[in-house]
Amino acid sequence: MSAQHRGWVRPSVKKMEMFMALEKKNRAILVKSSKIFIEKSLHFISSLMKYKKLASQQGQSYMQEILHSIFFLGLINRPRINPEDVLNEELALKLRQKFPDAFQIYRTKLPSRPPYSILLDVVVEITGDQDVPAVQKKLLDLNAKMHVPKLREDGTVCGNDFTLASTVVSYCYFSDSQQKTKNYFGVSVACKGGFQRSIFIDQACITTWNRNVAFAVCLADSESKSIQLPKSVFSAAFHMLNNLPQRTASNSNTPTQRYYSKPPCLKCLKIFPNVVFLPPPENNDTPAYWMSGNCAECEAISKLLNAESWVNDRVEFDPTVPTLEELLHERKERLYQNLRKTPFEV
Repeated sequence: MSAQHRGWVRPSVKKMEMFMALEKKNRAILVKSSKIFIEKSLHFISSLMKYKKLASQQGQSYMQEILHSIFFLGLINRPRINPEDVLNEELALKLRQKFPDAFQIYRTKLPSRPPYSILLDVVVEITGDQDVPAVQKKLLDLNAKMHVPKLREDGTVCGNDFTLASTVVSYCYFSDSQQKTKNYFGVSVACKGGFQRSIFIDQACITTWNRNVAFAVCLADSESKSIQLPKSVFSAAFHMLNNLPQRTASNSNTPTQRYYSKPPCLKCLKIFPNVVFLPPPENNDTPAYWMSGNCAECEAISKLLNAESWVNDRVEFDPTVPTLEELLHERKERLYQNLRKTPFEV
């Protein structure tokens, strides 16, 4: 009798089976996360439009962008996820009638940002940029509603498998003895998988972020000296604790979340070396395992420099470093090669 008939399986076969099982599990989690993100965002934005807290045209624009971003994430997922896999028949029909372009352009046009960055803009628009606790609270309320239970093998809840929420929120501002700007918010890149993050970060460098921020992110990867922002730029970040199920008096599992202040990582210090971080950096030389550009500070500072041109004009850089055009050429090549591995029509 052969070894295979006695129950032995070649390691390569077993490894492939484990890999396929993991892909299947991750796909199911992304389907659930996408479904609940769309449903809760649609309800949230629709209610804001109904009570005149958000202009109808603006609300529809946000929803169109959210659908585009989520459908694109499904497209580049392995295995691929189609809009019909995420939406039930009734909701799919309703959204196709209202946002027909969203069901087409995700195959040929890159979204400018992940869906949670879009949701952040909605929250800041209705709460105001000065009330940081209100922004945090509203994000926590929305996160609690977008809960995908993470289950143990015995079926009990042990956390949250929702994959489309950012773990870090940041805000920044310029302030000196003469004036202070409003607060500008950003979130960390919220999508599961280094491949997906790489695509969104490269796209942000090429088309979305302020040119100086894109330059700083690219320089960090090239190990060159970074840009110098004006010394009166302040930045604060908050880390969101994972949803931990908590047994309540009603004997049911409910997710609990909170933010706590987060000092900058070494990559933030390299990209923005003279920003005043609140809280200040810790004495920690452990390098961040995520790629440059993933942090929430990049989006927040990009918004600051785009909105306050006089602050942007005061950014300095070493003229001996590679040019932005040279660095972006490398980004475009990497983005192109990554997209060719997906069904996206390059």
